Amino acid sequence: MKNRQSNFFLACKLLLIMFNYKTLFLITCLMSIYSIFKFYQFIKMPFQKNIYDLLLFTFSDFYFVFYVLSLLFLLTLYKYLPTSKFNEYLIIKFENRKVWLFSNLVSILFIGAAFILILIFICLLESFGKVDYLNKWSEFSRNNYKYSLGNIFNSSSPVIIALNNIGMVYLYLCILGFTFFISHLVFRNSILSFVIAFGTNLFSVIIFIAKIQVLYQFTYIYYVLILMKQYQINVIKEFTLPSLMYWFSLILIVLLISMFRLNKVDFYWRGK
Repeated sequence: MKNRQSNFFLACKLLLIMFNYKTLFLITCLMSIYSIFKFYQFIKMPFQKNIYDLLLFTFSDFYFVFYVLSLLFLLTLYKYLPTSKFNEYLIIKFENRKVWLFSNLVSILFIGAAFILILIFICLLESFGKVDYLNKWSEFSRNNYKYSLGNIFNSSSPVIIALNNIGMVYLYLCILGFTFFISHLVFRNSILSFVIAFGTNLFSVIIFIAKIQVLYQFTYIYYVLILMKQYQINVIKEFTLPSLMYWFSLILIVLLISMFRLNKVDFYWRGK
């Protein structure tokens, strides 16, 4: 038990080394640039607004989540996970393959959390003094979200809807990261792994844009963009529970494939 805990904390420390301040600064700058344009668009819209409007406006933005955010996230993983000195050190340091696998998956979870927290911080910073922070539906919400949210508009608070939306975006990023990692375990090629991970994302985008409704429930978008499906349900748990089942089922599948593939990994091979 102590060895597992020490390995976990070692993985955290190594991740902090890997995910250095230059990377953090670059990601923050890139997301800030896009966020400034989105905030300008948001603030110019009529009606009184609050912070939850901005969070929903940001985390339910189809183009931002499925193009900008996903691409930045995968590029970060592409740079650091498979071929970095960090990963080579983990292979040597940890005493078994399962701990090595665990450390990489935990790294993906932490990097995903860093992206989400940076984005929330940007929203809070740019909205300071311009919107209020009351947990109630604003005039902006009533005129822009009431139809999309349907019956749950009156049964749920803005903070619950916003947290659900943010949580699903986080799980979406984690699945993208896990897909990239497991693809790398199978094919041992970073470029191909990147293409596969982003390709699963594009599969969802194409189905959504083409309006192939029969396949909607197999896509990421169906379980992420809360404003695009809530009119079908009456209470928030009708969105939350199926979404959690979907994401955790995918995580379980990834873990099973990873464990199966792990025993065949050549620890002396260096990724391309």
